[in-house]
Amino acid sequence: MGINMLKGYSVCYKHGYSWLPKTVAALARTTLQQAFIILTKYSTGEVLEDYKTQIKRKDKLELPAGVGPMQKMHWDYLKSRNFSASTAREWELLGGGLHGKQAFRIVAPIRLDGVLISYQGRDVTGHSKQRYKMCELEEEVYPCKSTIYGIDKCKGDKILIVEGITDTWRIGPGCGSTFGIEWMPAQARMIANRFKSFIILFDAEEQAQEKASELYGYLTARGLDGEIATLNTGKDPGELTDKQAKEIRGDFGL
Repeated sequence: MGINMLKGYSVCYKHGYSWLPKTVAALARTTLQQAFIILTKYSTGEVLEDYKTQIKRKDKLELPAGVGPMQKMHWDYLKSRNFSASTAREWELLGGGLHGKQAFRIVAPIRLDGVLISYQGRDVTGHSKQRYKMCELEEEVYPCKSTIYGIDKCKGDKILIVEGITDTWRIGPGCGSTFGIEWMPAQARMIANRFKSFIILFDAEEQAQEKASELYGYLTARGLDGEIATLNTGKDPGELTDKQAKEIRGDFGL
């Protein structure tokens, strides 16, 4: 068996590639949460380092050509999802034009400690096979998958963790997203370093809940208090009404 400490995986002839915490859990015949505790306790360094941080980064982010103030198609999309103009202002949303890398997309700037580090575009046509399109890795100032979208607006010692940027738009400040269910160890470390407690609110699908359980195990192994929550509406957070989102904020103490 081989272990890649930088990328955080193991590989063997019989089973192929496997995420390192899962390998430890299988070998030790224990839970994933206990595997995180073992890795945290006995590793001499950060064994789950995000390899993408090794890419040479730019000093300043440049938005792609065609990105600027939102146009009618962008506002129409927000309206169709029941997002208000205040949402666009809160999250500094921009629009991609008719041409370019982010054409026909709402572009969400990603900030870390006030610095613009990356962006993600959301298709507004409903016809693109790629609903979400990230900034190119070599164009980022800092890798977006090593941070949490909306973390600058999470001011207390608790964070509500969701999957996508539209979920964060709906819930509002105090809520951060991992850009999908495939969270990265660097993201979990950032949460562990900045907060004392957390609530994970991923979609109800089995795969999403499995990833939520893995993230829960990682964070509680680092000493955080937390829980996994689901919506009894069967919807994802981005589909909630503003009234429902307000109720959730109250229930979760945001």
